[in-house]
Amino acid sequence: PKRDWSSDVCSSDLDPYTQACAWREAACAHLNLANDAEAQEYLALALRLARDASHLTLQLDLLDDLAALHAALGDVHAACDTLRASLHLRRQHAQPGLTRTLVRLTLTELDLPPPERPTEALTGHTRELAALAPHDPLGGESWAALVHAHLHLDDPQAALHAAAQADLLLRASGQTRAALRVMADHARAHLRLGQPDQARHLLEEIGRAHV
Repeated sequence: PKRDWSSDVCSSDLDPYTQACAWREAACAHLNLANDAEAQEYLALALRLARDASHLTLQLDLLDDLAALHAALGDVHAACDTLRASLHLRRQHAQPGLTRTLVRLTLTELDLPPPERPTEALTGHTRELAALAPHDPLGGESWAALVHAHLHLDDPQAALHAAAQADLLLRASGQTRAALRVMADHARAHLRLGQPDQARHLLEEIGRAHV
């Protein structure tokens, strides 16, 4: 039978935190049914309630949920705005997950149309990720994001260094597909440096991996 979410959630007996959790559950149910518009509406409502409840962890979880949904729907601008809000809260309250959010924001900003990419912000993200990557458990993902960022900022030499680090860490953690994606960017960096032989070697290796 269909569940009556409005009856469940709108009860005056429920505090804002409990209501927020219920609306998030409703959103997940709609996502499973591919009802993206309803899911987005419910997540936004849950986020407002989580703010009313001053529950920071739930706010961050909901911001991450919304960012992922915006990105899946192709609304890159909304995804960027949501990730920026998440990053701001994590910085302000010294919450875990800052590096992962910074990686997601960097990659999402790089998905914007080229004229709309915030070069100044991306430069700042790149510096911060370069400082975090060697010491963070997400090192492989951080270095992979740095490869993209360095290529966008027209620094192929830095992209080569980041690609070498990313390849090593991603392969060590069994993330072969991610490592192959980095190799493609690694090849682009070699091409930009006028090193076609090295680029061709990498592309041949990618081709053999897909056979």
